[in-house]
Amino acid sequence: MMYNLKDFSKGQTVWVELTGNARRHINKKEELIEEWEVISVGRKYVTAMRKNGNDIGVKFQETDENYGGLIEKSEYCVDYVLYPSKEAISDKLEKEDLVDWIKGKFSGYGNKSVYSLEQLRKVKEILEGK
Repeated sequence: MMYNLKDFSKGQTVWVELTGNARRHINKKEELIEEWEVISVGRKYVTAMRKNGNDIGVKFQETDENYGGLIEKSEYCVDYVLYPSKEAISDKLEKEDLVDWIKGKFSGYGNKSVYSLEQLRKVKEILEGK
């Protein structure tokens, strides 16, 4: 699900997924999610900061790319993605894990012959939404 500026309000508790450089050296999924607070909502940006920090805040903007939440306003690497709930990030991370798991089932020599034609047809039906 994509979120927009209207999904956020000043004082709201929000959740941020660490990405890019902020994600480096983090091995546990639960450490990729931080609790923040919205400090302002404008026409172009939502500004939020860590609840337990003294930082000045990070501006977030809408995007048409496949991040899911609002992305950090940055000229370089996006380090933070803002979501209205912790569950939204958890669902996104779980979805990524499931896609990687499915990809893994079909990568490598000989893995494609493990599944019957009928199994593959059922998977195709499910993924096409039939």
